[in-house]
Amino acid sequence: MKETKNELSKRSQRLIREALIELLKEKSYKSITIKDIVERAELARKTFYLNYESKEEVVSHHIALLYEKQLTPFNDDIDPINYIMDTYLRIWNENIDLIILLKNQELSGLLRILEKEIEDVGHKMHCKAFMNLSEAAHYYAPSYYAGAMLSILDKWVDTGMKENIETIREVFFELMRFRLPTSSIQLSEISHIT
Repeated sequence: MKETKNELSKRSQRLIREALIELLKEKSYKSITIKDIVERAELARKTFYLNYESKEEVVSHHIALLYEKQLTPFNDDIDPINYIMDTYLRIWNENIDLIILLKNQELSGLLRILEKEIEDVGHKMHCKAFMNLSEAAHYYAPSYYAGAMLSILDKWVDTGMKENIETIREVFFELMRFRLPTSSIQLSEISHIT
């Protein structure tokens, strides 16, 4: 997405995002065309491409804006994983219809923007949670936490969201504390698999 401070461009981006979300309620994501979006937004096709490169970028931008709206100031005393989980739980709670819509349209993978957010917050907060990790584990940590959060979200939606959001938070942290027993199988014993 092209960054802009221009109010007209911001308005166009908003209209495009709103049009795509409305269309997702009516038809499949795959069948929605750029023409459909610009007609719904009452904009020229050129305006779409001045602001976005694809439908995926539109949805990703919409999700990123939801995240930005929920950001609260943090300091060194805040645990980054708690901060991120609490932020995302607020987003899920306030936008559950959108989450369900994305899931039903098989677009929940676009919520993986969370990985970048975890990485960014971790760097901003000097990531106390990641400090004792090896370099390789530090590199994969954002994907690990994002994947865990998104898998829990998927399961929660699939099972009808029976638990309240606070229970989901507790489940996430309980699972983060859970450790599988160390395997007695040595890596050298399984290296022939690859």
